[in-house]
Amino acid sequence: MVSIIDFYVLQKRPSKEGFDIVIGNPPYVNFANIKSAEYRTVLKEKFYSTKNKCDLYAFFIEFGFDILNRNGIITYIVPHTWKATDSFSKLREIMFTQHSVKQIVNLDMGIFDAIVQPLIMLATYNFDEHSDINIFNSNFSLTSNVNIKEILASPVYVIDTTSSLLEKSIFKKIEEGSKPLSDFIKFSRGIKTSDDKRFITKELNNSDCKKVYRGRNLKAYQLNWNGEYIWYRPDLMRQKVGCVPHTKEFFDVPEKLVTQRVNSSRQLLVAYDDQQNYFLDTTNVSNYSTWDGRTPLKYLCGLLNSKVINFWYCKKYLMPTIGGYELHSIPIKTVADYTPFITLINEAILLAQQNNYKVLNLKMSEIDKVVYSIYGLTDAEIKIIEQSI
Repeated sequence: MVSIIDFYVLQKRPSKEGFDIVIGNPPYVNFANIKSAEYRTVLKEKFYSTKNKCDLYAFFIEFGFDILNRNGIITYIVPHTWKATDSFSKLREIMFTQHSVKQIVNLDMGIFDAIVQPLIMLATYNFDEHSDINIFNSNFSLTSNVNIKEILASPVYVIDTTSSLLEKSIFKKIEEGSKPLSDFIKFSRGIKTSDDKRFITKELNNSDCKKVYRGRNLKAYQLNWNGEYIWYRPDLMRQKVGCVPHTKEFFDVPEKLVTQRVNSSRQLLVAYDDQQNYFLDTTNVSNYSTWDGRTPLKYLCGLLNSKVINFWYCKKYLMPTIGGYELHSIPIKTVADYTPFITLINEAILLAQQNNYKVLNLKMSEIDKVVYSIYGLTDAEIKIIEQSI
């Protein structure tokens, strides 16, 4: 493996013609985890694909195209994460507006020693606006194809290589007449102390200590406190670079919604909080100041926990983390009268507090039936969703 210094000092093209074939399995390193600020600055200046929490492998893809012969082929084994998440939107722009992806092979987990699902990508240098992308499964059998026009119709060039045509038609139906969640409320990551040993405690030492929750303490409609407090001193937290302390005003609000950010269960799990609790950065927390003031948060909580939204979200974003962009893109439909639905959500919250999971599951099924109706889904479409969850 070349060192990062060798990588970024290479000339863009080794010769006038470039390589006929570029092939490899580049390193998977989150951009934020590159410790050297100097290296990060150089990479930002060199690579257009740099954005948010992109990955080092994105730069290898961009660089691979740069050194490729105009009639050449590039093929890499990389994680699937570039297909839909916001951090890779600039990479997708390069791949789908300047070059032509020809084949994608969806590999199974465990084929390589990685915590994310890998795929094989094969592309050519020249752009073809009429091309199809052939999609293969892990047995290298052709399963479907994606037309480039479908990708170019997306403002951020999202590509879906795993959903069937029927599933895609359901996505479209869910999205029609909906508005993104960000139109109703926005979310931010919870507190990053940058020194948990100092600020997280099991002792209630003073009035600055607040109950605090991690992502693993959340379930659908439920908060399970594990006895931890946060010594909430934003002024002291700011003494370390990289902290995200927020403010008391962010947490001390009448109500808020909280999701896991590290999504090990591969589900969208949302809890409701009206006790002014505090949350660490393994969660996403709603920002009360961005709430539209009309759509009840309990209504949004019910939609986000539903099978409809889990089907849409988990099929669209096969990610171990739940990011802000992906969360905010969730399609939300409203109703004329929220009261009956909120009654169901109140019952679900109470059952979760009582740890009455048997009855809670029945209540959640009842909620799902209402959500199916809200999104206008047919029995056949509901069956597909039920079988996929």
